[in-house]
Amino acid sequence: MEGMRRNLHDHHIRFRSRGGSNQQTNRVTVCAQHHLRGIHGGRIRGEGEAPSAIHWQLGLSGTRGPLVETLGETYVASSAVR
Repeated sequence: MEGMRRNLHDHHIRFRSRGGSNQQTNRVTVCAQHHLRGIHGGRIRGEGEAPSAIHWQLGLSGTRGPLVETLGETYVASSAVR
């Protein structure tokens, strides 16, 4: 657990290159592995407003939709958030 705390990244939900701001509502802390390989690797997507209204889509692939979706910390069915 201690090692995980040392490898945290500050992620902009809406990328700054796409007009995202530095406001707290556009930023979330994620571990380095999930940030670099998941989010920037295209396997995880987060949209919405931090901290509790981020719609996370996990396990994305070019051939199928997400494996898991949450709104904040609550699991939701794919059709419930679209």
